[in-house]
Amino acid sequence: KDKKKSSKKESSTSTIKTFTDEELFAATGGARFGMRAQRRAEGKWKRTESGTDLAEMEKKALKSMEWNGRGNAQVVVDGEGASATNSSSKKKKRVHAETITEDKEEDANLVSPSISSDEEEEEEEGVPRELMCVLSRIMVQSAAARIAAIFDAKEEDTTTTTSLLRITLPLLEGEGCQQLLLSDLLCPTSTNNNDDPHDDYTGVRQLFAPLHSQYATMEIVDMVDRNGEVLGSLPRPYVHTWNILHRGIGMIVSKDVDIFDALGMGGGGGGNDNMHPEVYVHQRTSTKRIFPSLYDMFVGGVSGGGEPSRWTAAREVAEELGLRRALDLMTDDKRQITSTTTAATTNNHNPLSEELFRCTICTSYNRCVVSMFSYTCDTTLERISWQEEEVAWGDYVPYNIVKVAGDMSIDRLMEGGVWPGTGDEEGNSNDNAIQHGDNASLVAELKSKYDDDRPWETWDFVPDGLLVWQAWKSFLSQKTKGKL
Repeated sequence: KDKKKSSKKESSTSTIKTFTDEELFAATGGARFGMRAQRRAEGKWKRTESGTDLAEMEKKALKSMEWNGRGNAQVVVDGEGASATNSSSKKKKRVHAETITEDKEEDANLVSPSISSDEEEEEEEGVPRELMCVLSRIMVQSAAARIAAIFDAKEEDTTTTTSLLRITLPLLEGEGCQQLLLSDLLCPTSTNNNDDPHDDYTGVRQLFAPLHSQYATMEIVDMVDRNGEVLGSLPRPYVHTWNILHRGIGMIVSKDVDIFDALGMGGGGGGNDNMHPEVYVHQRTSTKRIFPSLYDMFVGGVSGGGEPSRWTAAREVAEELGLRRALDLMTDDKRQITSTTTAATTNNHNPLSEELFRCTICTSYNRCVVSMFSYTCDTTLERISWQEEEVAWGDYVPYNIVKVAGDMSIDRLMEGGVWPGTGDEEGNSNDNAIQHGDNASLVAELKSKYDDDRPWETWDFVPDGLLVWQAWKSFLSQKTKGKL
């Protein structure tokens, strides 16, 4: 009897089959596993059963994908910019951006974004965790802007629907994840971290507060693409920490006469050599953390989040040089100056030009899309007063001297192998390069002509400013040829 029971038990045991997760998933249509099965089907599960060939093929496919804000896709950030100090075995961070259609039959355009991150061990350098956290929050803003645009086009209220859409974001190592509703980003209702009831960036501050609470209370700036189009916003310290491409302005300040009139390119006549156009040049203090004691022929600054570039220019020249006429006029008029505002409505009496051109500056320490302006300082109405902690010296210098001094500075950087630029748009390394044999005679000629004994031939200019200087010369060249 015992023998029969034992054999029956063995018989029943031998008929039990163990199914793999894939077989169960196929048999149940994914119902048994829910989201787990869906994530596995989409290739987001780290398979233990898969062969090495399949795993390598999947990695290769993932690396070639880019996210355009729609559909099921992934963004994989390569680790080329990782810190050299993290050279040991690393965790490579992979950022996933998914969109799942809630009701395809009712509305194929209504999507629910879910942003998440995972880690996989690899024997190679990965993206620094903080950078992954920052970029994932830019991605979320881009997705949110697309969703808001869909609702705006349909003139629908986003509150109800977006309150159902949840966002999951990575935090710093060992701190878990951050979760919030899309409605918190689009329609923030909680008090913002910097206690400003008029702050339009409450949602952005909520995104970044868990990463660095102090940063979240600081100035917000825009991350842009190479064309200057805004991708998202973030606290300004991250721009410097991770060299994020952002918006800024450059400005050439001329004395008493419009620079284009003085060069014979404007509508006010001029252009004869007797005008001796002068532009403002200053030297940075020796205590500056970046480029101490170097010279600059431009006024520059970073645009705040959502701030029109022309307002940035008016604000910067007022803060740095005390020239407030443009800012006061724009403020008194209570006019929102935008890129679509015409010169006829704003420049009748404003010393600040419209945007002249844009150029993109990319170095190992600064990446900025620069909007260029000119400012005419009427010395009968205002005078320059700089901040002593920022500027060691400043004065108006004949434009022809600035041209030569700037090009000589570029030549020295090239000779030292530290020039961050390349050739100009026409392929020349320096279209006004000075031959060394002619330096002494040319310098003596200009000093005599302008009665200027300052040692401007030794001035070393800020490299970023010299990159803008090259773009400025290219702009003038095209303007002279009638291409603009």
